[in-house]
Amino acid sequence: MKILFLLPEYPSLGGVQTVTTQMANYFQAVGCEVSILSLPPGQLLVSDISASSFAGTLRIALDQRVKLTYLPDTSDYNSKQNLNFIRNYVEQGGISIVINQGAFSKAYLLFRNNKQHKVINVLRGCPAWEPVRKRKLNTFKTTVLSTRGINKRIPALLRYLALKTIPGLATTLAQKELFSKIVHAARFVVLAPGYIEELHANWPAKIARGQILSISNPLTGQATVSARKPQLMYAGRLSREDKRIDRLLRIWKQIEEQVPGWSFRIIGEGPEKAKLEKYAERLGLKRLSFESPRMDDTLYAEASIICLSSSYEGYGMVLLEARQAGIVPVSFDCSAGVRDVISHQRNGLLIPAFDENAFALSLLELIRDESQRNKLAQQAIEDARQNDVERIGPQWIALFEDLLTENRTAGIETREAAGNTAIEKQASDLPEADSLEVLISTYGKPCSTIVDRLPKPMEGIAYLISIQGVMAAETTKSFQDQNLHPAAVPEAQASEGPAFEQFEPQRPDLRLSYTDSKGIAANRNNSIKAARGEIVWLLDDDVRFEQADLKRILDCYRSVPEVDVACFCIRTPEGKPYRHYKEQAFRMKSLDDVRDVSSIEITFRLDSVRNKGLMFDERFGLGREWPCGEEFLFLAACLTAGLHIHYFPFPVVEHPCESTIKKLSQYSPVLLEKSGAVNAVIYGRKAFLRNLLSLIKARKAIKNEGLSARDFLAHKNRGSRKLLNSDRDGRS
Repeated sequence: MKILFLLPEYPSLGGVQTVTTQMANYFQAVGCEVSILSLPPGQLLVSDISASSFAGTLRIALDQRVKLTYLPDTSDYNSKQNLNFIRNYVEQGGISIVINQGAFSKAYLLFRNNKQHKVINVLRGCPAWEPVRKRKLNTFKTTVLSTRGINKRIPALLRYLALKTIPGLATTLAQKELFSKIVHAARFVVLAPGYIEELHANWPAKIARGQILSISNPLTGQATVSARKPQLMYAGRLSREDKRIDRLLRIWKQIEEQVPGWSFRIIGEGPEKAKLEKYAERLGLKRLSFESPRMDDTLYAEASIICLSSSYEGYGMVLLEARQAGIVPVSFDCSAGVRDVISHQRNGLLIPAFDENAFALSLLELIRDESQRNKLAQQAIEDARQNDVERIGPQWIALFEDLLTENRTAGIETREAAGNTAIEKQASDLPEADSLEVLISTYGKPCSTIVDRLPKPMEGIAYLISIQGVMAAETTKSFQDQNLHPAAVPEAQASEGPAFEQFEPQRPDLRLSYTDSKGIAANRNNSIKAARGEIVWLLDDDVRFEQADLKRILDCYRSVPEVDVACFCIRTPEGKPYRHYKEQAFRMKSLDDVRDVSSIEITFRLDSVRNKGLMFDERFGLGREWPCGEEFLFLAACLTAGLHIHYFPFPVVEHPCESTIKKLSQYSPVLLEKSGAVNAVIYGRKAFLRNLLSLIKARKAIKNEGLSARDFLAHKNRGSRKLLNSDRDGRS
């Protein structure tokens, strides 16, 4: 796979450049062929793009195999010459994926209808910053003087005057440009899930669900965690419109006399540095220093607390890096990106925007409470692992594969159009997105039996049956790519397992998806990949439900719109509860809350789960070595990813009381071993300690079962060792 990064300036110490280097190195390491197109460092002088104040350097070394090429026209990043250069570079180089960092390049317009070259626009800031950026960068120098030729300068001058004099014009143009960047790209990537809803709210029903994805910034390596000194720090660009360091100076003025042993370091360069130094002198600030940016690990080697007072902050790369080093972040609650990095009172502090008094008070309390600082710092280090490049990188690879799959699908549809018009029509009749899609997993059960159980067609409801073990891999892939319903498959193509059923659904609300994978978790994952619905519901092939149950689920999501995952109840054929359930709805925040949830009780917003790269762990569940636990690990991963999980005390599906797992004692060897393996997934090497604690808690029940403590612990530890020593066979 060939991947190209587009960005206005490289190399430099900026956050976009750092992230680009991390991603390029990762993609190159996993076998991709990576290149970068950019303007040379220090040459940027164009409207709408801010140049780095520390160009020409990198904090992370770029893999020598990555090809770096500079654009020919340094006067205008989006000049006709540069865009033609990009077009030729992509087409002649056979590049499949173009990552437009910051979405600054207009190259996405060159390839918006291209099936072979996919441009991914990446918004590296927050949506609310775009109109401000347009106003801020509309200077006479960048708008007029940077334009060559009298024929171009006159329109540039008129544009400059219009933006300066007509109220609201900058905002209108910025919104129009942002919308174009979203809908004309193959995909539009933002840094936090909250931005997805912001953008959909700006243009209701105008942007397809799934067009906007959330992928966080990655981190590489391990920061040095050392003894902390009594220091506060700020690191970043010294600019007024977005960063507002003047607020930090006033906050420090409020508390400096009360914390005589502490100092404040302002690290960075930018257009406001001289003004900020004079302002600090006017305030009479002591123990405050202005320092140049660092290229080594000493940047985060000493401080105990990092402070941000930004009005706009896309994701806060500096917050991620500081958190990784065990520095406690304190920031105004100014964007969804900041909220994605900082969980208040868990790994840092969020201050109501832009209350300087509240910031000063919270900072003072944190400085005085060393135990609280240590607790937040330790959790910050733990939470930083969520942004490890080994977790973020696969999300990008999955996106690339989806886009390339679309290419193959388009080609197959073109070739098959003449001979499959009836099937193609049926596929085209399917809705692109439904309010609720029911994902039914089956292994060898006649599809006609499953379809007979379904309620009558209902507006906003769709069904997907994921059929496992019936087709060979190549045949399966072909039909999945075409999204067709085969009327017949040659017998020679059938794989081991159930015989292929000659079935073609007659309902336009029903699709089929085939997989030759093994295990219920892999089947669930196949259905999640093939799903289209806004909300999806995981079901087995032996359950019953009614239209009223579907309406109930949708009503619950409407009543609590912030919910990402909703869990419901099961009823028996006699109308009784399947197990003991709580009577009140509540938010599920702990592992204990989700421990006993069954998969058919789980519904979720598809975008929320996909954006976090969450899947079922395919080492668990029926058909694998450990026959259950996949639901718990899935929900545990949702909690770790910060998704909002809610329980609603409503029975929505009917299932017999008997089940494969219910027949086993919880102290049977296979379930004890499964429990040990689950502990290993969640706690790593600490699983053996968790196994010992569970022995202490269950000692009386173990005795009643006639099981020795030694055997109990041996089974659990065996499961933990197996998992820790084995290669992972799935994704969690």
